Amino acid sequence: MISQAGIEQVLATFSPHLHLVDVQGWLTPVQQQALHALAALTRGPVLEIGPWIGRSTCCLARGLLLRSERMPGDRVVSIELNPDDSYFRRNADGDVEFWCPGDTEMRGIAKADLFDTHAAPVISSPGGIVARLKETLARHHLQHLVEIIVGDFKDVLPVARYGLIFSDVCHTPYEIERMVAGLRPVLTPGTLLCCHDTTPENRDALEQAIAYDWTTMSGSLHIGMIGEA
Repeated sequence: MISQAGIEQVLATFSPHLHLVDVQGWLTPVQQQALHALAALTRGPVLEIGPWIGRSTCCLARGLLLRSERMPGDRVVSIELNPDDSYFRRNADGDVEFWCPGDTEMRGIAKADLFDTHAAPVISSPGGIVARLKETLARHHLQHLVEIIVGDFKDVLPVARYGLIFSDVCHTPYEIERMVAGLRPVLTPGTLLCCHDTTPENRDALEQAIAYDWTTMSGSLHIGMIGEA
């Protein structure tokens, strides 16, 4: 089982060759290295919720290739909602909020210029996010290591014993509450859960909702070992 000290040592030893500069995304180089190393050090399939167009997915898949012993079922199970324009609303300030059907609060928000420059062209392109994700994996020759599932993860989640889970659907306490509820079937003791975009408020929400053995941070990446409930 991976220790907190072992993870923090990985985070302190940065290798710049792991930086995927050709794939759009918001993971820092150190965070990319963390996912890469954790995928290599854990066992079993890796679950990813919210891959965007594949920066994190490539890090996880490359990590699988470094495992000393890779079993036939070891792969990245990457679940993408693939939302269209109807999921996004501009507020009075012009910023863009993300809402799923039935939501009573927004799940995230982006500045208008960031959304219009980076997100909108992908979302409105043929095939949307998933098409770009597939292109990324093919360009990096990693498609054979990744199973892409399209839909709301709480409805399509394959229940398995995941050694590592990476979530990029944890931008607000409201979204975290729904993420944790959907992931309960796979939050087993010994699993590593990594959550991106973790503010101090979001860290509190995570650590109140989940029983961890230990947690640590790499920038906005929250890393924790699931403990006994």
